[in-house]
Amino acid sequence: MEELAREYEEWIMQLREQVQERLRAAGITTLRPSMDATDADWRAWLASFDASPRPDERAREVEVGACPRCGGELVRRKGRFGEFIGCSEYPRCKYTQSV
Repeated sequence: MEELAREYEEWIMQLREQVQERLRAAGITTLRPSMDATDADWRAWLASFDASPRPDERAREVEVGACPRCGGELVRRKGRFGEFIGCSEYPRCKYTQSV
């Protein structure tokens, strides 16, 4: 149960970091557009949440071997508590290990 809670917390923190990074990259300084924003403002804001990883994000991942659970690639990642090694098939495979 503790491992599940830790994995859930890491997943939430990764999502939060991705949202914050994409907001900064899009030049958005507030969490959401104001109520008087135009439709184009809202569409731009929603488009910044594209679920697929950007090419430059994948390029920073360093492959370190094969995942013992699913055979996917293990990559170095940064999380709330520092660097860790995780499976590239996340969220299908949630294997992680400390660096």
